[in-house]
Amino acid sequence: MNPTIACKLLQNWLLQLQLQLGVDFSNSQQIKCIIHTAFALERCIRSQTLKYTERPSKKLLKSLPVIEATLNDVTAALKVKIPAGELYFIAECVLDD
Repeated sequence: MNPTIACKLLQNWLLQLQLQLGVDFSNSQQIKCIIHTAFALERCIRSQTLKYTERPSKKLLKSLPVIEATLNDVTAALKVKIPAGELYFIAECVLDD
């Protein structure tokens, strides 16, 4: 995965996500989301994804469609599919839980 391309894609994703959710993430939360999502994408490419073993909260499940929809450009550009478990972890970063 090209880090320059991935970083630009993830910055655009985060901007769109903030617009869709109507929030403004702090710098530290933005970095946390970008770094975690970049590693999640790398794990997907390597077929070494994490398993989410907790029960997702209602808040997490409610935010998931927006997170997944805004990630579509990233996953299409990188030709990768993010499984539900990784999406749950990304959602936790977004929600800062």
